[in-house]
Amino acid sequence: LALFSRFLVLMSNDNYPGNRRWRVHGTSVLPHKRDVLDVVVLCVVGTLWHFLFGVTGNTYLFGLVAPVNESLWEHGKLGLGATLMLLVVDGIRLHRLGDRLPLVSRAAGLIVMNTFIIVIFLIYTWILSTNILALDIFLYYTACYVAVMVHRYASDRGCNSHRVVGILLWVAILSLYAIVTPI
Repeated sequence: LALFSRFLVLMSNDNYPGNRRWRVHGTSVLPHKRDVLDVVVLCVVGTLWHFLFGVTGNTYLFGLVAPVNESLWEHGKLGLGATLMLLVVDGIRLHRLGDRLPLVSRAAGLIVMNTFIIVIFLIYTWILSTNILALDIFLYYTACYVAVMVHRYASDRGCNSHRVVGILLWVAILSLYAIVTPI
């Protein structure tokens, strides 16, 4: 375990010469420590978010942001809730540093995450003519990784400087989930 953890630290170092080949348009595709934490938060919060509506006694307010049934659309809210939690964590962390909140890059990650889940789910259920729970869970966790990589790629491009665009994106996303909720 010690060798493996040392390997991960070495590989996450951008100055390591072997990492130059793992770059796409200047952004490393190898996870950094912050990215690993973001993926874990997305996975854990999203998994717990799945049960939020039932645990709260089918409260309408929680039904706006948590899945209320087993439809594919409603399960897009798993990423929504987890990404909102990451924005809160980012807000606390970045407030101390004086940086901008990554509204645009987190929204881009969420949009790509949900699109990825929908497309891959529909393709594999079409091929297999059924859905498999273990594959669904693996798909969600893979989509969490994709969302974090999109967030990092967009952040590295400076897209978070467009605060108005970020606010409008989040208003559109939250409105879409609130309006198209089968409660």
